Amino acid sequence: PFCGGLLGYIGYDCGNPLNRVATPATARLAPSNPPATELRAYDWSVTQDHLLRRATLVTQPGVSAAMRNDLLGRLRQPASPSASDFRLERGFTSNFTAESYQSAFEHIQRYIQSGDCYQVNLAQRFSAGFTGDPWHAYRVLRAVAAAPFSAYLEPGGGTAVISLSPERFLSLHGHHVETAPIKGTRARHPDPETDRQAARELRASSKDRAENLMIVDLLRNDLGRSCVPGSIHVDRLFEVQSLPTVHHLVSTISGELRADRNAAELLRDSFPGGSITGAPKRRAM
Repeated sequence: PFCGGLLGYIGYDCGNPLNRVATPATARLAPSNPPATELRAYDWSVTQDHLLRRATLVTQPGVSAAMRNDLLGRLRQPASPSASDFRLERGFTSNFTAESYQSAFEHIQRYIQSGDCYQVNLAQRFSAGFTGDPWHAYRVLRAVAAAPFSAYLEPGGGTAVISLSPERFLSLHGHHVETAPIKGTRARHPDPETDRQAARELRASSKDRAENLMIVDLLRNDLGRSCVPGSIHVDRLFEVQSLPTVHHLVSTISGELRADRNAAELLRDSFPGGSITGAPKRRAM
């Protein structure tokens, strides 16, 4: 598990110059944009083992014995009560109007019909003011829709980042690289048979399988920029993974990182993830 290192986020727009794509003026002028990137170095962590119900303090070698003792003393103290309120001041509003969204959608349709693109992820940002503690919002959201890559970060400057992501973009252990894109989703159902039927429908959907396969091919190509030729394999194709609220169609691709490449170069040459862009990546962006 994590036992010290860099934690934070790298914003999607950081991928624009890497792929020779201009950042739209509307994105540059948005008043509430957080910093493009926030990474911080940590030399200790508390790791929770939910199976054994045990918490362990893990420190890097440079952490002194005095600092470890101080951390242990603070961790053993009773938790202080935190604010438990969070409320949106109004409903969410999109950065698209209905007309501009329709125009963008029709523009993408022309790309697809002319053969420039196979799929495009058209995203919009929803905004609303709030009062209260974002940490409370995160805990409520986790209780409803926990996901494997849930995260809460407070980079500073009054900013909080809440992630409820089900998807791993890249992992690197030694020289082993793995990516697991998601394309294809169905809602979960309280009735067990209806729920199983939704999973079967997702697994058999030719539309969702086609979308998933396009991104698998894209990521094989991206990993090929950093991995040993011939080492890239599709380990699992069209696997249904079930979370508390949805079923996902997930594929897993792996490869062996070349000896002359490092983790930063792997990230640079694969960013952003194909499942959030479309295919081909640069044209979709």
